Amino acid sequence: MKTKDNLTYFLPKAEVLARVNMSDTTLYKQMSEGRFPLPIRVNRRGVRVGRPSVAWLESEIDQWLKDTDPLTKMERVTYKPYKKPEKKR
Repeated sequence: MKTKDNLTYFLPKAEVLARVNMSDTTLYKQMSEGRFPLPIRVNRRGVRVGRPSVAWLESEIDQWLKDTDPLTKMERVTYKPYKKPEKKR
């Protein structure tokens, strides 16, 4: 695993959603289909309080963004150039 400055960076869900520009539902659907990296369970400060938190490896998210063309998920639209209507004389 390649990391910056020999450190491993973890991203919380809010940061991942902002980077990949998708909703919670889409994120979890793509994970269940095997099309998005799975998170890692982390505990805050080594103490488990309430629900466990999850985070993603920044390197995996960056790689996913490089490998994924955002237009493959949408229908490609081609636009015709606008032409001004000719004036009738």
